Amino acid sequence: MPAKSFLPGLGLAFLVAVQQFATVGAFAQNDPWTSVGSAGTVDEDSKGIVVFGGPPESAAVVSVDPAKTGTVSIRYNVVAVDGVFGGDNYAMAVRYRDTGSSSRVIARLKQSNLTTGTVTTLLTFDSNSFASSIGYQTRSIASPCSSSLNFSDNAYFIDVDINKNSDSASPALAMLKVGMSLC
Repeated sequence: MPAKSFLPGLGLAFLVAVQQFATVGAFAQNDPWTSVGSAGTVDEDSKGIVVFGGPPESAAVVSVDPAKTGTVSIRYNVVAVDGVFGGDNYAMAVRYRDTGSSSRVIARLKQSNLTTGTVTTLLTFDSNSFASSIGYQTRSIASPCSSSLNFSDNAYFIDVDINKNSDSASPALAMLKVGMSLC
């Protein structure tokens, strides 16, 4: 009688684990903090030029009114979720549209200390650091290795500025993501 093997179940578990690690990408966890562009709190000075929605119309993006120029300033509160713990450092991904020299999207991950009230900028994403495109693109930046977020002593938020300096420009923000990354 042939010996029974318990390895088929172990082999399947191995394949599932390999698939999970292959799809994680730069972020160490599958549950990072995320937000769509339209979910932020718009600064009072930006309310006259901000537009929520497309194209496409169903998109949850924020942009500058096509008939106006200026800067839309928005704040996103970052909360503690599983994906912001457990890696070597933290990273921020931004899905945005920057159509050229008259467009710019800047996102700054900031930390506010509970005891001192000191606000520190941890990461700055600038769309001018990448090639412009008429379509949306997603780019990531990461902190130095051995960095972590400490929600016990700090609050975190992202300040975003969407700049439009000509009628032909159409910058927009579609999504933000913060999570731990592996060095």
